[in-house]
Amino acid sequence: MRELDLFMSLSGGTVVIEAAAGTGKTYSIAALFLRLVVEKEIPVDAILVVTFTEAATEELRDRIRERLCRAVEAFSGEEPADEFLAGLVHRSPDRLKALQLLALALASFDAAAIHTIHGFCSRVLQEHAFECGSLFDAELLADQSRLIREIAEDAWRRHFYPADESFIAYAVRAGCSIDSICRLLQQVVSRFSLEVLPDVAPVDPAPQKEQCLRAFAALQGGWPRARERVLELLTAPDLLSQSSYRRSSIPGWIEEVDGFLKQDDPLAYPEKLHKFTVSSLTAATRKGKDAPEDPFFASCERFLETATGLEDAYHTNLLAIRSGVAAQAREELARRKEQGSLRSYDDLLGMLYDALNGTGGELLKERVRSRFHAGLIDEFQDTDPVQYRIFSGIFSKSDATLVFIGDPKQAIYSFRGADLNAYLAAVRGREAESSFTLLRNWRSTPELLKAFNAMFSGELPFLLPEIEYREVIPGRYRDGEGLFPGQPPFVVRTYNSGNDKPLAKGKGERLVAVDVAREVASLLAAGIRGEAIISGKPLSAGDIAVLVRKNHQGRMVQAALAELGIPSVMHGTESLFRSREVLELHRLLVALLDPGDGRRFRGALVTDMLGRSPVALAGMAADAPEWTDLLERFRSYGDKWLNHGFMVMAMELLAAEGVRPRLLAFPDGERRLTNLLHAVELLHHAELERELGPEGLISWLAEHITEAPDVDEYQLRLETDESCIQLVTIHRSKGLEYPVVFCPFAWEGARRETAPVFHRGDQLFLDIGSDELDDNLRKAGEEQFAEDLRLLYVALTRAKYRCYLAWGRFRSSGSSALAYLLHRPPLDGACDPVAATDRFMAELDDNQEAEVLQRLVALAQGAIRVETAAETPAPVVGQAALDTAPLSARSFRGSIETGWRVTSFTGLTSSRHHAIELPDRDAGRSAGAGLSAAEPPPAGSIFEFPAGAQAGTCLHAILERVDFSALARHELLPLVSEQLSLHRFPADWTDTVAAMIADTVAAPLAIGSETVTLSQLLPASWRPEMEFMLPLDSIGPESLAAVFRRHGDMARFPEQLADLGFSTVKGMLRGFIDLVFRVDGRYYLIDWKSNHLGNRWSDYAPGLLADAMDREFYTLQYHLYTVALHRFLSVRVPDYDYERHFGGVFYLFLRGIHKDFPGTGVFAARPSPGLVFELAGLISSCEACTHDN
Repeated sequence: MRELDLFMSLSGGTVVIEAAAGTGKTYSIAALFLRLVVEKEIPVDAILVVTFTEAATEELRDRIRERLCRAVEAFSGEEPADEFLAGLVHRSPDRLKALQLLALALASFDAAAIHTIHGFCSRVLQEHAFECGSLFDAELLADQSRLIREIAEDAWRRHFYPADESFIAYAVRAGCSIDSICRLLQQVVSRFSLEVLPDVAPVDPAPQKEQCLRAFAALQGGWPRARERVLELLTAPDLLSQSSYRRSSIPGWIEEVDGFLKQDDPLAYPEKLHKFTVSSLTAATRKGKDAPEDPFFASCERFLETATGLEDAYHTNLLAIRSGVAAQAREELARRKEQGSLRSYDDLLGMLYDALNGTGGELLKERVRSRFHAGLIDEFQDTDPVQYRIFSGIFSKSDATLVFIGDPKQAIYSFRGADLNAYLAAVRGREAESSFTLLRNWRSTPELLKAFNAMFSGELPFLLPEIEYREVIPGRYRDGEGLFPGQPPFVVRTYNSGNDKPLAKGKGERLVAVDVAREVASLLAAGIRGEAIISGKPLSAGDIAVLVRKNHQGRMVQAALAELGIPSVMHGTESLFRSREVLELHRLLVALLDPGDGRRFRGALVTDMLGRSPVALAGMAADAPEWTDLLERFRSYGDKWLNHGFMVMAMELLAAEGVRPRLLAFPDGERRLTNLLHAVELLHHAELERELGPEGLISWLAEHITEAPDVDEYQLRLETDESCIQLVTIHRSKGLEYPVVFCPFAWEGARRETAPVFHRGDQLFLDIGSDELDDNLRKAGEEQFAEDLRLLYVALTRAKYRCYLAWGRFRSSGSSALAYLLHRPPLDGACDPVAATDRFMAELDDNQEAEVLQRLVALAQGAIRVETAAETPAPVVGQAALDTAPLSARSFRGSIETGWRVTSFTGLTSSRHHAIELPDRDAGRSAGAGLSAAEPPPAGSIFEFPAGAQAGTCLHAILERVDFSALARHELLPLVSEQLSLHRFPADWTDTVAAMIADTVAAPLAIGSETVTLSQLLPASWRPEMEFMLPLDSIGPESLAAVFRRHGDMARFPEQLADLGFSTVKGMLRGFIDLVFRVDGRYYLIDWKSNHLGNRWSDYAPGLLADAMDREFYTLQYHLYTVALHRFLSVRVPDYDYERHFGGVFYLFLRGIHKDFPGTGVFAARPSPGLVFELAGLISSCEACTHDN
């Protein structure tokens, strides 16, 4: 693999770049992006850039934009910022043209295709919705744990409710529960193409159960007679081995048998029951003695044989249930999401993959291929097989350049479904000319790089032969630079228990946490004295990071730092719902529902939030004035909640009870207050989105406390990170860098899973209990061990100037990745590396350990120092000592555009410039003058259906959910009934509204010689509630009127427009088109109108509808909608032509449509091309808006 030359050929094909930590991966991506713009003349929206997270996407976008700016400066004659730009300028044959390309790239950079993988999939699905067959109205689900739990609960009910009690008891003892099924399902659905082992068929346990029950009955019947005799035999002197039958233990065993034989479950036998069998007693009888005899012993032997047979049958059936539920998990989850119009982020990948490989896949690939002329795929080591197949499938038959950038040494996200094997399969067999590496490190000092090279040199540092460590060379610093010049920058601090025994894990963690805090204090003290300088500034708390594997380790270090007065902030993935503040808030809300419950009310009062003294409350009489005042005050909070909502109540309570200052008085007050306010915000959103009352909201909170969903929205927010030690999980630290890094818990031993996930070749498996479980556990352990090594590499390479690593004889440290890396035990290809490392470490004494560390020091050429952690007092470094920088407010010198705003059709026609545009629901529309509103409507007709916004919302909701391609009465009636109920209309209207909907779907919609019906629509050929945002250059009433005057005979409508009261507006025009559909290649738009225009069908005749259209300014509305759809189609439909592709506009006045009165209720029009183009030009001067195609 050659070192990457940023001026390599970009003539097409696939390129793989391995970018080690700190080697300038983002810089290289930006450089290649520049070359594609300048040399290949590719527009920025045709260069696909994909990375892993939203944060990385924003950083990449900023870096590429910044490089484009620097390139403009270089091509304008200024001194190039670096060698690459100088080379790019030198290579360019036409610098003026390059400047034009760069200027265009910057001007259109907001359209740059820089996405996360999910963002890219979402965009393709939206842009090619008809080809992909994707739902337009599907809600994106950030957390599908609720659905997974529903599946688990249904599976539990289906399999265990009808089961007999003994099987249920066995399953519970075996650890089966709804929660365990949830965890299993989560594993299955989070990984594509995961196969579950074994595939087991259930058996009939009836014969085994009958035998077991007979043997159990015999045991129960014989025990009362045998009990004393058995006790006498087992305690007889010199008869049984005391190592197996200690006389002091036997009475306890007898009592356990007593309890067992008094209950009814034969499989709930005590662990020591085998001590009462013939075989066990015979084996324990002393030499020369006769084994004790009693019929009970033989009965016990027979019982355990039959119990084992029944347990085997139950084990098989439990395995069959779990494997069956797991095998159906994906299908069932997909069914429920489709039913609820939901999809998750992973569904975006699956949907695009299926579309690319479906019947229209080749056409879709060609369209996406024509859209993107190059691809730069970042963080490729964190891909999975589906992601790889998506990109390779799109670019495989094109001349485009596809660049995969990643580092297999940093593949650490298998728990999220990332699959290193997908990366290895992608690079396997690549030609040498298409594989490159970055070897120049721009992050760490030369001395620190020597230490890294020493740590990871040698054979198999990452266990897998496919992953090599290539020594990196410094790219920025000079020798001798660093935090403490002349001192080794890599420090290994060793710990011991003071005796031959290893330190217990918990004790070791506490010891290391305290030592880290002391060393941090020493570093900060050196910074305050001016002895620790970084870039001319004293070392500060914000320069130091402590990297941990688990959140509890971070909290342990945080507590140790707080003891020394050092502020810190935790960047982890811990859920807010695990915090003390949320638990206290739940206690408080429960008490608010019923303050009269004294126990709950007192429990709420003694929380840290409310701060009442338990002693004072205990002595307070129930009729004391103070207690009465408290009760009344909290009852008023409950009333406020009921009448005005949660947020109003919460803000009043926080202020009146002094919660903010009380929490801020704690040492971690900012953290506590941040958690509380975050929880209040989430509860407020849940109340609004789910329409929850107090009881429902408390139930929602209790459920989330129990489940603690892993969703970004629910993770702890940072209270502040300025002048604080950074406590970061290693997974979260990836991609970041810190001047000083501590890795205090890398000695933690390997973890063993009970249900291993492992590979056979490139296929991923989950074993929940096959006959090969032990072998598969070893395979999974080996894969996890290899990932632990990669995790260690990520942690160490975050450091820029100094790195601390903790090591010592801790319990389980012998099986750690760090033990393997430091000692490199010899491995047989077939052996378990975890067990081999553990055995090797167990045989080392302290002297041999010291020799290994000294060899490492020598290999690093003085870049590593080994020191023993000492119990030395640490200087107390408080916040006052850290706050040394003078503070001053920045002055604002910019300008704020006050005339720009978002408006809408409603805003234009009601003279409210800031009116919020929501889907039109015909609020306040009533019968026009001269119509039959005063006449009584026919009994039971749709004219009697209530008018107003609520009715409009209900009818729109029904029409959004109707399947026009397969409308059936048995499906329509439940839909109508459900929506009427949700919108609080009587069920009596179901038949009337359903008939109106059926008539609407069947109604002929005619424009000129063309007639269509909604019933003829094909699946995936319509899109409800299409939202749009159009840029507005500047429009006013008179300019609108002038456009309409110049086109066609519209009577007084232009004058109506001129009389509108809004002032000239610019900004954005927002709206919602109720329905867009396609028939025979032509596109139409529909707006549903529930306006009540009269009580006769004739009141909805086309001529009268035209008057209503002008009167309500719907004529303006449908022209604006036409411009929006025209612009959308012009950039989505190949060779788009307005007259060929745009079919027309239908405004359907729903109350007036009836099968017996054709044509009523239907307004139809096809705006003239000239009017549409001129109106588009007035709205926005962009080319796509003003020209057909």
